[in-house]
Amino acid sequence: MERFKIVTVVIAVALQHIVVANAFAADTCSDAPSGEKISEQVAVVTELPLAVEVTYWDISLETDLPNNRLKLKAICTVRNNGSVPVESLDFDILAGERFYGVHVEIANIAKLTNDKEVKVSFKRFIEEPPEDPDLAGTHKYPLVTRVPLLPALKQGEECRLAFDYTVTCPDIAQRRHYNLIWEPKEGKKEICLISDFTWFPRLATDLQKWRELAGDKNFFPRGSRPAWRATLTHPAELEGMVIEGKVEKTERAGEHTVSRWRSITGGRPQVFIGPAERVERKTEAVTVVFLLPEGNYNREFVDAVGDLVIHAHGVFTDWFGPFDANEVHIVAPSGIRGGHGAFMGMTVDASYFQMNRGERITELGKFFTQTPVHELAHSCWPESYGRGTKFLRESLANFATWHLAREHYGLDIFKSTLQQLIERAKADKPLFNPTGDEEQFAYEKGPIVLDLLRQEMGDEVFFRTLMEYVRRYKNTHVTFIDFVAVCNDVSGRDWMPFFYQWCYGKACPAYHLVGFESKESQAVWETKVTIRNSGVGIVRCPLQLQMDGQSQEEVFWVPEGQEKTFVYQTDKEVVGAVVDPNRIAYQANLAEKREEPAYFVNSLGFGRKSNQEIASKYTQEWLEQIADPGVLFRTGLALYDLKRYDDALTVFENMGEKAGESRVRQAIALIWQGHMLDLLGRRDEAISTYQKVVEMDTKQELYVRHDQFGLAYHPSPYASERMSTPFNRVENLRDD
Repeated sequence: MERFKIVTVVIAVALQHIVVANAFAADTCSDAPSGEKISEQVAVVTELPLAVEVTYWDISLETDLPNNRLKLKAICTVRNNGSVPVESLDFDILAGERFYGVHVEIANIAKLTNDKEVKVSFKRFIEEPPEDPDLAGTHKYPLVTRVPLLPALKQGEECRLAFDYTVTCPDIAQRRHYNLIWEPKEGKKEICLISDFTWFPRLATDLQKWRELAGDKNFFPRGSRPAWRATLTHPAELEGMVIEGKVEKTERAGEHTVSRWRSITGGRPQVFIGPAERVERKTEAVTVVFLLPEGNYNREFVDAVGDLVIHAHGVFTDWFGPFDANEVHIVAPSGIRGGHGAFMGMTVDASYFQMNRGERITELGKFFTQTPVHELAHSCWPESYGRGTKFLRESLANFATWHLAREHYGLDIFKSTLQQLIERAKADKPLFNPTGDEEQFAYEKGPIVLDLLRQEMGDEVFFRTLMEYVRRYKNTHVTFIDFVAVCNDVSGRDWMPFFYQWCYGKACPAYHLVGFESKESQAVWETKVTIRNSGVGIVRCPLQLQMDGQSQEEVFWVPEGQEKTFVYQTDKEVVGAVVDPNRIAYQANLAEKREEPAYFVNSLGFGRKSNQEIASKYTQEWLEQIADPGVLFRTGLALYDLKRYDDALTVFENMGEKAGESRVRQAIALIWQGHMLDLLGRRDEAISTYQKVVEMDTKQELYVRHDQFGLAYHPSPYASERMSTPFNRVENLRDD
């Protein structure tokens, strides 16, 4: 526990030395909690090194596609770093198999001694069995694979274990958010194995606790980063790739291809095998390799993505330091939705590459799209764990993406997201809290917090800090408090008050112009401006002094609950003073919005608990106060989730009326009206409603996703399907 004690003391001491250099000066931070309180909320989960660690994997994967099965042999090297002998090990092998619609069958587990295998007994069980057997193998009741070690593994010793097992998908026609095996074309199947699920055995001490931390709280427990080799054997007509690996050898063996891959930085390999076309985009510095669905992609869009990734690779190298490889792998599976990062690689669902290049042109006339840039940015950062890990992963990746967009492509995502946060009434929620980190905030609020940090530090110090952060923790583990320590070390000042406000506090300053007075004084005009902060926290904020034919820009900050008068000199009389004229400062008056239905809806998440809260508030009078079709859609989904189909139908009809000229919103409103009519048994009306969407003939590239329900579709083709097959209820995949 020595490391934890040292970290706690450093924080406590640092709080006594707050540098009076900017908005977070000592006299404005008197309300910050004590060092002890901050150590409880910030420095927890700085775990000790793993007592037992996997240091190496040798994985062989062979496809049995006619039977929708994967045959695997995984050999791991395990080392005991602890001080006591280890008598057994627990592993996670698709412990939540029921959630993913697969079945794991372990043929045997053996201990290797001088390369000779000696079978060992093992037990696959649930630590706390559910009363309902159907819940076995869900995330709430995961399956543990316990392997005894005879003799016990002593301190400093290593052993090798070999797992022989199969993973079978009984029903590959059932569409899930993740499909390990999918059939994008009749007779041609694909396999996509990403790091979100443990398709190869992984050490899992106290598996249910691990699932709770990672799944419910968004805290990532520490894991090992083993080196690995992987061998893929699959039909020769299919392409195969270990996305973050380097290929060593590829050869033909009868009707199969055998390829051998090795890790570059260690970690968790991710695999794609399927019918795909290989497309390359190349410069002297970097090569981008795509595996794309055969004949079902827009080549102009793909080329534009390749050029964008090449440019981002160069810029990120300047900002954060060099990468360890010069080849980026981009795989487009049909069975996995969204974007998922790998080292120097990613999976992005196939429909993404059906878009037109022209849909992603910025005001500067340049092409820009976020997903591939965000996933590439993940290659810059070390493995993070503990509280605040989503911040260290997703917030940094989005900051890098948005800053690139702003600096090089004329697209200010920071500004648009900031206003969405404030308008959605989420600005005063913390990124981290004692019960769990806010996952979506890591994508939205986190990058804005990092941009505020950049403004406070200045570009030179900020990017030097990030480069040192990457250098210091490259290919290793890092915690949130480690990140704060690097900020302190590089800049020579304490940043804990800043992070406490923006990450752990419910900070949203609210500046109001109390009044101003402009008087002539000795050939200049002296203007006094009084501003009050009725919100929480403090932030730099622009002030525009308006004069006849010109204006003068100033910057101010006011501590929460205080009122301050600022004195400025101008050449002319000031006739107007505007606080935050371009709405770029993180501040708003939220108190006035708290009772509004739109505020209430947008302050909640997308899971079942949030939907219960929304549905509990719903009345006809409440509905009449909502004008935003997006808020109406959220309300309708909440009522659907609670099986209040009549009410949901009314809301979706209301949404259609207020959708204006937005064909996307009109189509979505009609589709969900059709869903409700199907569920209410009014099939003829449902068909008529779907027909309207078909007649809209929305473009194939118009793609809609409702991830919480596992739904993704192109409106007109999807509506055509629903005309033949009624909508069947789908359940919300999120708890909140």
